[in-house]
Amino acid sequence: MRPLRGTAKTAPTPPPKPQDVSAWITRHPGHLRAEEEQQLDDLLSRCPQLAGLRGHVHAFACMICDHTGADLPAWIRAVRAGELPYLHAFSDGLERDMDAVIAGLTLPWSSGPVEGHVNRIKMLKRQMYGRASLPLLRKRVLLARHSVTASRKSWLNQDLKPGKGKGGARRCWSKWWARVRAGS
Repeated sequence: MRPLRGTAKTAPTPPPKPQDVSAWITRHPGHLRAEEEQQLDDLLSRCPQLAGLRGHVHAFACMICDHTGADLPAWIRAVRAGELPYLHAFSDGLERDMDAVIAGLTLPWSSGPVEGHVNRIKMLKRQMYGRASLPLLRKRVLLARHSVTASRKSWLNQDLKPGKGKGGARRCWSKWWARVRAGS
């Protein structure tokens, strides 16, 4: 037993996690650390499907960043020529609404702000679930629209500051809630 104790074997490095690999593939190549780039290159040399996937993902990301939606049909043909069934399904989805996808990849406008407002309203509605009706939701949405500085100024102007001592914040909240219910 003694001779084996002196020759300790190092454990093989564990394979990278799938979420790490997907992050490396979708990240800009210039933003990878040296060790990540080495691991990714090692992985891509062992799996040609992943190398093809990386090329297609990089080409699609370039279309998004450069607003070159006219290149989409050529990208879809290149994806179909490969043997990546999940990308085939993705390209089929893009092809179903080709005009909208090309417009989204070409035009500088974005529906991001609208989606953000819809998401914010859904969050407010979830917070109030089962507690109120549409008029209160309307008031919360309108009150939440104000910026933080405007809301702080209104706190000071309406004398709704939390008082010192026990229950000050609760009294402040009660005053605000009473004004919201009163419709002022």
